[in-house]
Amino acid sequence: MGLLVLLAFCLVSQSTPFATAFKISEADVKAFVNSVLKCYNISGLSLAMVSNTQTVFTGGFGVKTYEKGDPVDSQTLFNVGSVTKSFTATIAADAVSREKIQWDQPLQDTFKDLKLSDDFRTAKATLRDLLGHKMCVPEYWGDTTVAENITRQEMIKRLEFYENICDLRTQYRYSNQMVVSAAAAVEIATCQYWEDAIFDKIYKPLGMSKSNIASRMTDADWDNTAFSYTRIGGKPVANPEKEQAIMFDNQGPAGGVYSNAEDMAKYLRFHLNNGKVIDTFFLKEKPLSLMDQNELALKDESDHQVISAKELIETHEPNYRTSYEPYTTDIYPVQSSIDEYGMGWRTGYYRGHKKVEHTGSYSSYTCRNTFLPDAGVGVWVCEASGFDGYTANQVVSWFALDLLLGEKPWLTNVTACTFPAPWVKPEIKKPTTSPPTTTTSKFQQPNCGVNFTEYAGDYYNKAFGTFRVWINSADHLVCSSGRLLNCSLMLIDCNNRFNLFISGTLEYRDPTKEGFITQFSDFVKDSGYQSVALSYFDGSHPPLFQRGKQHKPVDYPAGRGPLSGICKKTIHRRDAKTTEASQPSTGNPMKGLMMPIYGLVTCILLYLFN
Repeated sequence: MGLLVLLAFCLVSQSTPFATAFKISEADVKAFVNSVLKCYNISGLSLAMVSNTQTVFTGGFGVKTYEKGDPVDSQTLFNVGSVTKSFTATIAADAVSREKIQWDQPLQDTFKDLKLSDDFRTAKATLRDLLGHKMCVPEYWGDTTVAENITRQEMIKRLEFYENICDLRTQYRYSNQMVVSAAAAVEIATCQYWEDAIFDKIYKPLGMSKSNIASRMTDADWDNTAFSYTRIGGKPVANPEKEQAIMFDNQGPAGGVYSNAEDMAKYLRFHLNNGKVIDTFFLKEKPLSLMDQNELALKDESDHQVISAKELIETHEPNYRTSYEPYTTDIYPVQSSIDEYGMGWRTGYYRGHKKVEHTGSYSSYTCRNTFLPDAGVGVWVCEASGFDGYTANQVVSWFALDLLLGEKPWLTNVTACTFPAPWVKPEIKKPTTSPPTTTTSKFQQPNCGVNFTEYAGDYYNKAFGTFRVWINSADHLVCSSGRLLNCSLMLIDCNNRFNLFISGTLEYRDPTKEGFITQFSDFVKDSGYQSVALSYFDGSHPPLFQRGKQHKPVDYPAGRGPLSGICKKTIHRRDAKTTEASQPSTGNPMKGLMMPIYGLVTCILLYLFN
């Protein structure tokens, strides 16, 4: 009998990857986060702390909405913003592991009629270039918000008309549209929509049962969502999350994921374990019985390798140098940096440990997903107010990482609120509210004798669709683009410059009513102005819209095209027979058994000769 008990103990101790106990005070975590909520005026916050084998802490803080006051908990949904890009890169890693597409394969092999802005890009651009932001095009942030109803496949065709600001692979230039284009390439290669792949390849195998995407959010999901807020006129105003979610019909792969602390803990551990899902337990739950431990120890972990470790790790590896300013030990107590970009992840260091991270900002959500692969720990933080939210989620992330590393946190409840002071003297005292909102009435239109009818009409851009200008019933010049951008135009000077002021759903995006410069040009008698440059789309590289023949995309329901007619004819992984190509790479099947066998033999010998 004694030998049997010893055998069970040996199996558990050799096979089960239990983490060491974390001496973390839940009260200390809550006190720190609640102090940050207060001093940064945050409505709601989601937090997860994990090791590679355990979910150490998940929780919610604050309220879902100020109006109802329902508390945020570990299952409350937040939009994760650009953290979504790591999900899209993960789906791409799965496709690469199944040999449906390759990281460094020219996109022309997937899109036979692909044409980019120059011949070199057309011939050489790859999936790695798209996911690594190496295409060297402007960010065109405004385009991602207007919700033009086009397919991702139509968007690929429009890349030909994007401006080049540098040569391919010579600079890091962040672009939502390039990540969306990468998703389109994977869709064609695998014959599966991104919307379906995120459930099949990530949510379901990881057990992320509460997570969703913007285009599939239900009323129950919205009721369980922490809404983000913008401070307007000194007061927090809820952003129109449900109404503006249609922008993710097309842009979903760049920012459309909604998740919570519990599910993001699973996602972090999945990446810490290089694509493997390991059955484990919460520290707050009661310890497993010996029988439960034996059952867990005897499970074949190869069954839980969801995505090839080799290809998933490839997304974590740096591809291009970035220019984020580091926190260095000559000023701060610790070192923290972001040095390079991988694919859907940034890389750097924290306290000497390699750091893999991505932030996210959409609406007024600001999020941060971070893990230290060599230390085997990770932290998820997301807050729903955006009032200096990146600083808020950064100090919470640092504090949580220190606890997981067993280090004394260098930030306190006080210095988290004064950061970067006392180490760096702030130039301006951190505001708790935005400046009082002004109205467009402060912009007095000059008396230039302009005729508004000379500006009215439809202007087109082959990359970004239609910008429409007309005179409303109040004789004001108003405008629109896509399904979400509604605006008014007020003359600034007699050089045909107007300020564009947002109205309607997206109005919160310009809370202080600063406006966006809009320049009309190329006047033709009896035809009016022929061109307009819109800084709303990109302040540094405003695209030019012109009167003329409209570039009409093929319009498909919900912004998605007939994928089955254009994708490569491949067998879906879930329908395929067990073949090398359809299974993730797990290496030598005996490798995982060797350590338990060695340990078992050692235990038997010790028992027999003791």
